[in-house]
Amino acid sequence: MKPFQRILVATDLSEASGPAWARALAIAKENRAALVVVHAYEPPNAVQADAVAPGIFEEWDRNVREIAGKKLDSFVRDAQKVGLYASRILEPGNPEESIIKAAEECKA
Repeated sequence: MKPFQRILVATDLSEASGPAWARALAIAKENRAALVVVHAYEPPNAVQADAVAPGIFEEWDRNVREIAGKKLDSFVRDAQKVGLYASRILEPGNPEESIIKAAEECKA
């Protein structure tokens, strides 16, 4: 039995998270494990959302999802280039809670 079958990598998408991604990729390659890359972002709270004009929050959310999605897609492509299966999760909410939820849902 392989020690790791599925590895979840949480990232804040900064350059500082690069070494963690490289290590997760190496572990996945060694074990032929699937990778799940997760990014969670905290949306504005209700008070902040009410303080902006209608449609601004939705536009902000679309922009965040688009930019973060492109970055997550590049992680997935990196894994696929070395023959690994990879997927991504982009989740709004408290990062700590969202990452735990993602790990439980994907059994990582």
